Amino acid sequence: MVNNPIPVCVVGLVDGNKILLVKRNKEPYKGYWSLVGGKFELGERLKDTIKREVMEETGFSIGNFKISGMYNEILLDKNDNPLYHFLFVTVKASLDKNVERKDVNDAAIKTSKWFDLPLKDTTNIIPSDSVMIENIDSDNPVYKEFVLKGDGNELKLVSVRE
Repeated sequence: MVNNPIPVCVVGLVDGNKILLVKRNKEPYKGYWSLVGGKFELGERLKDTIKREVMEETGFSIGNFKISGMYNEILLDKNDNPLYHFLFVTVKASLDKNVERKDVNDAAIKTSKWFDLPLKDTTNIIPSDSVMIENIDSDNPVYKEFVLKGDGNELKLVSVRE
């Protein structure tokens, strides 16, 4: 359990009509597909967090990026107690095709896979990430608040608020 919200950068890495998702290998959300991303490090700028997290989790370098949204997410346990609280800055980024992909060694990530956009099957994708992906191309940054409930095996989106 955490005492404060965790600031996280989430990246929709897009190539044409495909988006790269990673399968989580540890909690929270173990076994679910998610957008690329991770925690800001102390003193780190947004662009540096984006570059670092994409490289660590996928081995790719990014080209251009734009902010697509901000999200507040609370994950509750089966007794409605908060387990995690995240503040997400989401960005849409393109691949830098001039830089070769590097090897990945991130313990939090099991694998990665390109998915067609729009998503046709959101089974095993973190429900809030599915909403973020729907809004990744928004002309104006989107703000939403999510409440999710999970017991390790099943994850449910309880509410979404603007």
